Amino acid sequence: MGRFHYQQFPGESDAYRRARDGWLDMEIDLRQQIEKVAAMRRRLPPGGSG
Repeated sequence: MGRFHYQQFPGESDAYRRARDGWLDMEIDLRQQIEKVAAMRRRLPPGGSG
């Protein structure tokens, strides 16, 4: 996805920012997957008992 922050914070290295942005990309992907699964669950036909 790319860089989330264009400003470097005090003591923040380029390596840290790259790692952090990579982690944020993964977190966004995970959230989208969770939302996709939830939508699929809502589309389940009625049935079953819990």
